[in-house]
Amino acid sequence: MKPLLLALAVAIALPALPVQSQELPILPGAMTDLDGISAECIVQTPDRFAETACASLFKAAGTLAKNAGITLVEAGTTNWEGVPVPDRKHLAPPAGGLAKPVRLTFFIRGAQSDRITGGYMRAVMWLPAETGKLVLWEAATLGTGPRKGLRTAVIKSVTEKLEAPFAAFASDNAAQ
Repeated sequence: MKPLLLALAVAIALPALPVQSQELPILPGAMTDLDGISAECIVQTPDRFAETACASLFKAAGTLAKNAGITLVEAGTTNWEGVPVPDRKHLAPPAGGLAKPVRLTFFIRGAQSDRITGGYMRAVMWLPAETGKLVLWEAATLGTGPRKGLRTAVIKSVTEKLEAPFAAFASDNAAQ
């Protein structure tokens, strides 16, 4: 009976946690021979949750890049709301002197009602490949609950996860 009660308690408590995250780790050497990071933000739902999230994530990425001596170019923000899937194209590679950047894409989705907010952010570092993308690192964070503080908590979670791939980029390119 005790294991059943424990399982029930865990099942009830898990959804009550405000922010849940998962991450795909980066392999050593995966970012060798790259000259910078091109960051873009794709907003998938135009609502208050997402409005300032891109600016906050660009600022956090800029700070991490500066501290690690990495060139970061902001490729901009685009909105995918109502855009058919085949027409969804990533922003063109940025100017700014980067010949071979790793791409950093933030995907933002949010939902709000009178009493609850939900937010999902995914950050992906990838390289263009012949028939798609080569994902080098990925992290996702999902949060639900009262509006107050949720966006900040989700952004904080994603920002903390960015530290590892930025450090890997700096380490992989330190000898160049």
